[in-house]
Amino acid sequence: MPHLILFHVEGKFKKFSGKVITQQGDLTKAYVEISISVNSIYTGNQDRDSNLHGDGFFSADEYPHILFTSTSIVITGEQSYKMQGDLTMRGVKTQLN
Repeated sequence: MPHLILFHVEGKFKKFSGKVITQQGDLTKAYVEISISVNSIYTGNQDRDSNLHGDGFFSADEYPHILFTSTSIVITGEQSYKMQGDLTMRGVKTQLN
């Protein structure tokens, strides 16, 4: 019987960009966009990183970026906010609440 073995692997994306557009400093009316370069993933293991670029995971050739765009920002406290938005990865858009 096969066994599923899980490992904890840390990694990061080394290339990303973002922008925040506000209207008169009102963060509740701001627009936030973050774009992450899939090919910039770094886990410290070149074979694993190459595997993550491939079709079994990120499909970096076809979908070179992960994109987050805000859809709303609400005040949750005196100096805190909650942002909702859409995360698009591998061509699939998911709403994050």
